[in-house]
Amino acid sequence: MAGDQRASDAASWLPRETAKAKAGDPFASRAYVYTIVTPDLEASIHFYRDVMGHELIDRGTLAGPAPTMPGAGPAGREYALLRHHEFVTHDRGVIRLLTAPVGAKANRPRPEARIVDPGLAIIECHPNDWQASFRQLSRYGVHTITAPLYYYYGPGENPKSFSITYSAFGPAGEQMFISSHPDQSVVWPTTYAGLHGPFVSCTTMCWDRWPPTDFYQALFGLAMTGDGYVGQETENFKSVNLLTGAPPDAYFQFGEMEDLTMELWEYRQWQPTATPPWPTNLDCTGLAMVTILVDNLKRVRERAATAGIAVLGEGGLPTPEARSRDAFYVRGAVGELIEVIGRD
Repeated sequence: MAGDQRASDAASWLPRETAKAKAGDPFASRAYVYTIVTPDLEASIHFYRDVMGHELIDRGTLAGPAPTMPGAGPAGREYALLRHHEFVTHDRGVIRLLTAPVGAKANRPRPEARIVDPGLAIIECHPNDWQASFRQLSRYGVHTITAPLYYYYGPGENPKSFSITYSAFGPAGEQMFISSHPDQSVVWPTTYAGLHGPFVSCTTMCWDRWPPTDFYQALFGLAMTGDGYVGQETENFKSVNLLTGAPPDAYFQFGEMEDLTMELWEYRQWQPTATPPWPTNLDCTGLAMVTILVDNLKRVRERAATAGIAVLGEGGLPTPEARSRDAFYVRGAVGELIEVIGRD
């Protein structure tokens, strides 16, 4: 997109809602951008624009001072930014595509990387009509693990049907959950009237919740909310394992980091190791990084230093607001790569 056209469109991306800091979320932290490294930029743009209903809001090459984060460059690397036309908030739901280096390996190669293995693994959207959504992806030949299935959680003797969900894969190998909530009594998460809606959530897997929760508490002051159980005692629960590609006997606890819109799934039955098996990187294909938007970037930097969290690099990648901006990069407790940017 030409620079003058991009500038003229800027007003359409101004905030219509303002995130509020609160107890348990002192910096109003939000998962804002999901970065996907793709070996075929055209195929990925086609998928998110023509199949998933996003708008291409910027496209170009990295220029100027390159971020010092390893794997982010070089200058001249192509990128694209997309956002769903239904989304009315300023601080969530952006897809950032980066071209992959020649011969790039996958962030979570299949079948070696299981869904139960630690690390940043999933992005999620919430369509209103799961049947139309699935027909659309089937029409375009998109790979899915199963047809849509009921997603149950809660105690085995009285499980709750929370959604109808299926799991699909984008052109770069990124895995996504497409989850519909036909029961109108469910007020969260929001469903969207269009075919798919924006990507508003991501999921990080772990074998022990305490290192990740300690990390997000130390850096962002975030508290974990919710504590749901998804087991394998009944056929209802086994549908979750089928649709996610998990082993048939898998069970997990899940919660969310306040309003960050990041779920944490704890597969405790697998013994943890010292090093996460699949840390994400910007020079590997698939879902590579989540960008977290915060109030008071300076204070969050200070918290990283106080907590002994290593800063891996500085200088932000393009967002809808600017092609370069102040940012820093850290790695979470299970290898998830995080870009931190400020609202100011």
